[in-house]
Amino acid sequence: LGVRLTYYHDTIEPMDYGLFFLPWSLTPSDKTLQVHGLKPGQKVWYYPRRGFDLWNTRYFIVPGYLVWDSKARGYASAVRGSTLIYPAPDEFDGPGGDERRKRWRDEEDFHVFRNDVAFPRAWVVHRASLVPPIRGLQVNDRFRVVRDLIYQADEFWNVSGVPVRDPHTMAWIETDRPREIDRFLSRVDPDPSETVTLIRDEPQRVEFTAVLRSPGLVVVGDMYSPGWPLTVNDQPAEIHRTNRAMRGVARPAGPHRLVFRYEPASFR
Repeated sequence: LGVRLTYYHDTIEPMDYGLFFLPWSLTPSDKTLQVHGLKPGQKVWYYPRRGFDLWNTRYFIVPGYLVWDSKARGYASAVRGSTLIYPAPDEFDGPGGDERRKRWRDEEDFHVFRNDVAFPRAWVVHRASLVPPIRGLQVNDRFRVVRDLIYQADEFWNVSGVPVRDPHTMAWIETDRPREIDRFLSRVDPDPSETVTLIRDEPQRVEFTAVLRSPGLVVVGDMYSPGWPLTVNDQPAEIHRTNRAMRGVARPAGPHRLVFRYEPASFR
């Protein structure tokens, strides 16, 4: 089916990856509650939408009806910026439509939405927040960076005074050598002519070609792991831990060929 990444709860879950998707219960603003006909103080389950967008989630398969305060059915954040594709929007038009809709909800109980704002597999940025490597195992320590990444001040999760940062134009890099990376940050907006193209996608080998108009960072939406060495233009290159769980490759302007191979030294 072409599925590349699987979130597997508890057993083999990488903590940093899971933080992008785990929901929590919150109380939206009074205005949001009123718009959706909810009671004052009503709690809703919030799945961090930008977390799914960042990891190139193309489709949402959700229950047939929404229950705001249900962890299993509280999929409200998946609807905005998405298009219902199944059942088709006109599936229940015409005579008997209400009955067929009710039967679908009770017996089939699912909808499929296409995510219209998913990030690409890889992209280029020229700005970054350089932070010290996170070494502790506490969730609060690790969530600080993730919170900056996934906060988008949407109608459900909106905190006064918290700035909104755009991962399309900047990245978060964990490093204890900030000066080395800083020289690759031209601090300009991405140029429309800059491209990152996936040319090979296999379980143990992934290749991209990238064209940068000024020094910057190629952000690859694949899991950061020491088992994946990298060559750029046939020369060994460093992968920086980027956006807490992704891969970043700092490069000068020009064309580049990035080749990731799965060759864990521990296995050898």
